[in-house]
Amino acid sequence: MEKSCLVLLLLAVVIGTASAQSVVQLTKNSADDIHPDWSPDGSKIVFASNRSGNYDIYVMNSDGSGVKQLTNDPMDEVFPSWSNDGKKIVYVKGYFYGGNWFWQNDVNDGEIWMMNADGSNKQKITDGMASPVFNPSDNEIAFVGGNILRIYKYNLNTHSLTNITPKFYLKYGGGIFRLSWFGDKIAYDGYPFGIQ
Repeated sequence: MEKSCLVLLLLAVVIGTASAQSVVQLTKNSADDIHPDWSPDGSKIVFASNRSGNYDIYVMNSDGSGVKQLTNDPMDEVFPSWSNDGKKIVYVKGYFYGGNWFWQNDVNDGEIWMMNADGSNKQKITDGMASPVFNPSDNEIAFVGGNILRIYKYNLNTHSLTNITPKFYLKYGGGIFRLSWFGDKIAYDGYPFGIQ
């Protein structure tokens, strides 16, 4: 299975071209399986699930087999994302899904954590709320914070935190929920303005 396949809420993958597609369901349970992310080599998918009560981080093979729980904490753990070398996973920890946390909380109500891909060596990186992603060199992490109104960048070497929210977005406001980092560019969904 190639990394270019599309993952839909982790319940299924769409395989093939636009003219010939098939859907394969990967998880089958009554839990919410959310926030999937392919490993760089396409062999695994990391995701969040509340199958144990609250949200924890899990990993499975790309065909849905070999599900392994990586975290087990009373706080919700969501938005997992692989490093580009496949050795680390960054994620968000906090009490989020019990209420309307997107609109109530500030950057200090969530935490950005990082662990090895096997779930070992968990460590808090900084405060933040959503969608942490590594830069191509794996030495910086961008994430959403500040009541889902800001984009921050954290340097793992210097431990420095920088607000990189575009001036346009600071002027008009809204909500930011998802980031994607490619090369020297970061794409984000700036509600209500669309993808920028």
